[in-house]
Amino acid sequence: MSSEGTGRSSVGGRCDADTWSCAHLDASLRFVDADPTFRLEFGDDVLGRDLGDVLHPGFAESVRAQLADLVAGRLSRVALHSVVQGRGRGPAVVEVTAVAGGGGRAKVVLAVRPEQGEWSFEPRREPLVLTELRARILEHVAAGMSSAQSARTLYLSKPGVEYHVASLVRKLGAANRTAMVAMAYAAGVLMPDQWPPKVDPILIL
Repeated sequence: MSSEGTGRSSVGGRCDADTWSCAHLDASLRFVDADPTFRLEFGDDVLGRDLGDVLHPGFAESVRAQLADLVAGRLSRVALHSVVQGRGRGPAVVEVTAVAGGGGRAKVVLAVRPEQGEWSFEPRREPLVLTELRARILEHVAAGMSSAQSARTLYLSKPGVEYHVASLVRKLGAANRTAMVAMAYAAGVLMPDQWPPKVDPILIL
């Protein structure tokens, strides 16, 4: 993968760092180039495939929408947490940074690295079980509700909701609320293709 082009350099040097793997997408968000690490994790046949093929279903629509805005010039940069699916393995939580550019057919430069510092697509060994209250709070966070909005809906205080959110962040081993939602999807706690977000009923006490 060539290191030339303003798009790649403007990802902040991420494509030159060992912890990040990079790929180029065309205007329709299909892969047109990828570095060796990216191909190792997603397969040598990743070129020509659609971005949605490597994204967890719970994240595909929102990520595609933001990258489409990038291609259209409505955004200059995208930074988010998402969940991806490797070759025949379970999902992994990743950090994603993307900018417009790349040269030629490439319209988006995508830099990806695993949230936990190393690529691991292993599913959780033990299911994460939640109380009814924490399940509802997790669903609210995944839907983009603030702590105040969740508190009004559940008839709790805002600090009470934030206490439960902090506990969920720790329980999932996440760095923040956004990563918590990504990890909940990766762990199968939040069900794919559900809106509003919904915790799998079998995981609720």
